Amino acid sequence: MKRALVLLLLLGCSKKQQEAPPAGPPPAISADEIKRGVDACGDYSKRVCACAATVPATAEACKLAPAYGDSIDMARSVVLNPETKRQDALQAAASIRNAVKKCVEEAAQLPAAGCP
Repeated sequence: MKRALVLLLLLGCSKKQQEAPPAGPPPAISADEIKRGVDACGDYSKRVCACAATVPATAEACKLAPAYGDSIDMARSVVLNPETKRQDALQAAASIRNAVKKCVEEAAQLPAAGCP
């Protein structure tokens, strides 16, 4: 009886030791999501600048388009900095998502402006 009790205690203790330590909070934004955003804004910038050659109304958008990529790069450096506070990282991630949203929305408006 004592042996069974000791065996159960040892098994119970060994399971607790095998559990992984609790992970920290999830990242504010994944690397894949950042890469998709950089790709989307880069594509928008290329498309709007190519269009500016034939549609003069898009020339101003071409000048401003690289700023989306710059804002993503700046926010990414905040998110990836290990010394960044969690709230600041979440706000930087929201900034990245907002920039990507604007890139996608403005890219969707290009055909209406006469761009391919």
